[in-house]
Amino acid sequence: MMSLHDLCFSDRIEAER
Repeated sequence: MMSLHDLCFSDRIEAER
């Protein structure tokens, strides 16, 4: 199960690309 923190972190990394 992915935590909200993990999802936010992944989203931020993709947004920076």
